[in-house]
Amino acid sequence: MPDWKKQFDAHLEVSPPVSDEQLAEIPAKRGVVLLEHQDATPIVMITAASMRSRTKTRLAEPHEEQPENKTTKRKTPDLREITHAIRYKRCGSVFEADRAFLNLAHQIWPTRYEKLVSWKSPWFVHINISDAYPHFARTRSEFCGGDGDYVGPFISARDAEKFIGAIQDSFDLCRSIGCLRNAPNGQKCAYAEMGRCVSPSDGTISMDAYRKILAKALAFAAGSRDELQQSLREQMKTAADAQEFERAGAIKHRIERLEFFNGPQFRYVAPVEDFRFILVQKGLTTRECKVFFAGGGAINEVGTLVYPTDIKQVRGVLVKIEKLAAGESAAGGAIENLQMGLVARLLFNETAHRGLVIRWNPDITPQQLAEQIEEATDDLALRAPAVRKPKDKSVSGKAETPSQSE
Repeated sequence: MPDWKKQFDAHLEVSPPVSDEQLAEIPAKRGVVLLEHQDATPIVMITAASMRSRTKTRLAEPHEEQPENKTTKRKTPDLREITHAIRYKRCGSVFEADRAFLNLAHQIWPTRYEKLVSWKSPWFVHINISDAYPHFARTRSEFCGGDGDYVGPFISARDAEKFIGAIQDSFDLCRSIGCLRNAPNGQKCAYAEMGRCVSPSDGTISMDAYRKILAKALAFAAGSRDELQQSLREQMKTAADAQEFERAGAIKHRIERLEFFNGPQFRYVAPVEDFRFILVQKGLTTRECKVFFAGGGAINEVGTLVYPTDIKQVRGVLVKIEKLAAGESAAGGAIENLQMGLVARLLFNETAHRGLVIRWNPDITPQQLAEQIEEATDDLALRAPAVRKPKDKSVSGKAETPSQSE
């Protein structure tokens, strides 16, 4: 038996045409469902909030006038007639179901699984300062791969481009790689003429000096922003004291421009090495939650916590996470990119399906993690067991009769 088959909870044999009665064994719970042909060949796999309901829909009787498939010019096959077995796997959360779908699809359809998921790898901003023509550029081709530095994630290419533009404006960087190729024998660009580019293209500064500016810009992009902001405030005060109000105004504008980096679309931007998160998600019942660790291009399930949480249990989960965080990163590739894309999608999810997301910090204590879980009980749908009130033994089942003296 292939390993991927062991990852499902159950295997249900059915007889075509599949009826609703045959699907009664499938739980009306969230999870992943796989339909199989007579020879055990996988047909289609789906995720669902209710596996039973979604399977019924997929196996519903087709309309009489069934449209043709635009790609193959053939009618879509009647799944009722070709489905002979159903496998299913229960999941507590949307994230867990999507992760299970990705991993199973990767094993079942290794050559086309990327086309079966509804998300892509996240965007990062990359720069290799030692390049002949160093510049910031967006990328999603590989996770933690290649030379140079990466910062992110960004949920869209547009956000990555806006981030690059803001960095260029904040540090007066060259906007065109073409200008860099002409350095130091080129001409000043329009930005340089306006005083908004340090102009390495015409040799105003050397490429070595330009690389030092890029290093500061990279540090700022990666999150080290206090130094620049403090420096600008001091420059603005100096200019104002010298009654150089135009210069002070320009510096004030730069300080205000830096507020752009505090936008919600950039709240998780950090060096790619710091793309490590503890993800606490709904469990299979209201008494438990599942904990995952995302880092190094992989997502690992590290344990299930019973609510109310026990500190010893939480400590055990953190020990597993520490070992994973200290281990080697994944080798890279499409599956790792899509796993991190799934995490990035969760980071920017503002719905109730988000669960609890915590950036990994080696100093986090079991008490702190337990407290954050307690604060997120509504999002995690956690409920403590009901406390039964003890019966009042003084109350008799029979009514007392008054005494003769009364």
